[in-house]
Amino acid sequence: MWTTSDFPRLCTLSWWNTYTGYADPTCNFDVFPCRLRRSNKWCFMGHRRFLKRSHKFRLMKKQFDGTIEERGATKLLFGLEILKQLDVITFDSNLESSSKGNQWRRKSILFNLPYWKDNLLRHNLDVMHIEKNVCDNLLYTMLKDEKSKDYLQARQDLKDIGIKEDLWPDEN
Repeated sequence: MWTTSDFPRLCTLSWWNTYTGYADPTCNFDVFPCRLRRSNKWCFMGHRRFLKRSHKFRLMKKQFDGTIEERGATKLLFGLEILKQLDVITFDSNLESSSKGNQWRRKSILFNLPYWKDNLLRHNLDVMHIEKNVCDNLLYTMLKDEKSKDYLQARQDLKDIGIKEDLWPDEN
């Protein structure tokens, strides 16, 4: 009834381009990405909008991106709405998108399944891989291992964004 995969495989199954600023097919185009200049990666700071309106994290500016989160959660797209997006796109004979700047690279053959457009949950992310990656990153950072994600460019990005002053690189 649905697929279970890691994030790169999600790109292959859904044909939504997950390597740009609009990486999340759930949020679709209702996202405000930020490109980190030093480490050359995409950053998504809108995660607090999925919390309850009264949640204390929504008001914490200093701990996050320097703003109060007032937006509501993204609207859940149904299969018919996604099909409407896909109908506007022109695909060549290989089903590849010929439209430039489009997030949909192909129309997934899964939409040929009679129930797919009615599924509220079409793709699941594999929690095991996500947990492993988070655990690896935390352990490597705490142990100061060479595989750590805590490097100079990451700390310079924090300074550019203006958050977490205690983690900014020391100029000396």
